[in-house]
Amino acid sequence: MLLEAKASLKGARYAAEVTRELLLTRPDLVGLYVAGGGVSGVIAALREEGAQSRIVTVGHDLNA
Repeated sequence: MLLEAKASLKGARYAAEVTRELLLTRPDLVGLYVAGGGVSGVIAALREEGAQSRIVTVGHDLNA
C-alpha cells in the first residue's frame, strides 16, 4: 500500500520525528522515499529504532 506523502520541512529533527511516528503506526512499513531535505534525520531515526536493516530507504540531497 502506498501511503500519503509526509512533509519533512527540510529539517532533520522534524524528519526524524515523522519517521519515528511512521515506525510506530505502520509496523508493516517496508520502504521510504525521501525526496527532499531531512534525509539525515530519517536515517538517524531508522538507526535509533533498529529499523535500518529492514526498511529500504532512498533519499536525495544528502551532502556533507
